[in-house]
Amino acid sequence: MQQLSPAKWRPSLAQVVASVFALLLCLPIAGLLLLNFYSKQLVQQTEESLIAQAAVLSAQFSEMFVQAGGDPRIGHLMPRELWPDPDNRYRPVLPSLYPHSAAILPPRADGQPAIRPPHPVFARIGTALSATAERAQNRTLAAYQIIDPFGRVIGGTGEVGYSFAHVPEVARALSGHPASVLRYRAPVTPLPPVWSISRRSDMRVFFALPVTVDTRVIGAIYVSRTPGNVFEFAYRERRILLQAGLFVVLASLLIGFVFWRFITRPLYGLIDTSERIAERGRPSIVPLDHYGTREVAQLGNSFLRMADTVHRHADATQTFTRHVTHELKTPITAILGAVELLQDQGDTMSVAQRQRFLDNIAQDGARMNRLLADLRHLAAAKQDTGAARADLPTSVQEIASRFDNLQIRQQGAPAPLPLSQDNLTIVLAHLAENAAQHGAQMLEIAQSPDGRTLTIRDDGTGISPENRSRVFDPFFTTRQTSGGTGMGLSIVAEIIRAAGGDIALVPSQTGAVFDIRFP
Repeated sequence: MQQLSPAKWRPSLAQVVASVFALLLCLPIAGLLLLNFYSKQLVQQTEESLIAQAAVLSAQFSEMFVQAGGDPRIGHLMPRELWPDPDNRYRPVLPSLYPHSAAILPPRADGQPAIRPPHPVFARIGTALSATAERAQNRTLAAYQIIDPFGRVIGGTGEVGYSFAHVPEVARALSGHPASVLRYRAPVTPLPPVWSISRRSDMRVFFALPVTVDTRVIGAIYVSRTPGNVFEFAYRERRILLQAGLFVVLASLLIGFVFWRFITRPLYGLIDTSERIAERGRPSIVPLDHYGTREVAQLGNSFLRMADTVHRHADATQTFTRHVTHELKTPITAILGAVELLQDQGDTMSVAQRQRFLDNIAQDGARMNRLLADLRHLAAAKQDTGAARADLPTSVQEIASRFDNLQIRQQGAPAPLPLSQDNLTIVLAHLAENAAQHGAQMLEIAQSPDGRTLTIRDDGTGISPENRSRVFDPFFTTRQTSGGTGMGLSIVAEIIRAAGGDIALVPSQTGAVFDIRFP
């Protein structure tokens, strides 16, 4: 059997549906990845907040230093490229941290004891700013260190009196450059339960901003804070998230049930029905109990109609073959018998006897020729006429020239018919011949105003009631003794049906009336 599709791997419907469900279940994971991305944005938001707080404290530090009459020469000279620009007073410090494993430094080293006490001016400034830092810490949760130009902590929220000169970001700030770093938090012992979720981030943002007066660095503001963590929020709202996850699972199961009920199950049912039809034939052509969707129902109905049409064609072919064999067998047998008699006794026969046998052979041969011609017409009638359009007056004129003893009249405004011109002529010729054989003198062809219906009426003897149901059957004839093949009306019916139309014998008082309707 010819293979209709190439043999290659194709996923099953169940695999496709399972893949869709798996992707659906992966949506929460994608949401967590987005949350992780948002947590990285929180780092920069924290850095931005620390920059703003440090800038305020830095401005307050430098203002207090000037008011206290401090000598800027105590500080360090900034690099020339960092000197204030009289034409541009704005030198913004923008967030620069982006957390990834290579950019996170170890925890900050502890402060070292200072060798010397700070200058009295810095000591007073540190004491004053400590009160501000402590009040700010209650709101911001940040740590503040006020540092003099030598790295000593002169005030803030902790480690006052210690030196941070060895801390890289502080050293960079004392050279005149703002510095931001991201460090791991110092480990807590013992670790609390669910450490990675319940606590805030395991990282801490540190920012050091130089305090300047003119071209000198007189100190630094060192601030730090732990950024927010979306997983901390997730832990706090774990019940809601659990409910959301349960909802996703239930929604996936519901979608799975809908897919199975309305798509997968009907399709597998159609597959099973097609296999049963292939094995058992027509008895298996039964509709499914559940089709699911309108489209699947249309597919199933179309499939069942196609299967029924295929089996009807197979039955018709078998019946047609049996009829053809039977119809051809009689004249062939007669011809072979006549030839055999002529071969055996031809020399002893009279001229009249030989002529009679020859006439029988000619008549049977002519009958076979007519039968074969009708079979060719029937085969052509089964072909689709496509978009052909036939002109009724043309075929009527041709039929009128063939039947001199039959008066043919046409009524109604003619409209194109969905037939080829030859097929329309064949239809009218067989109907005219049928009328003439039943003694008709007149044949009337009327077309409806919409052009979709033809009514063919004759004034012959008509068709007897017992034969009305069989007039379109192949090989049915009441004129077999006079050479009839019983194919005429069968050919007419096949031509009309191939064009999508239908023909019916309409009851009438006199003659025969045929109605032909096109869609």
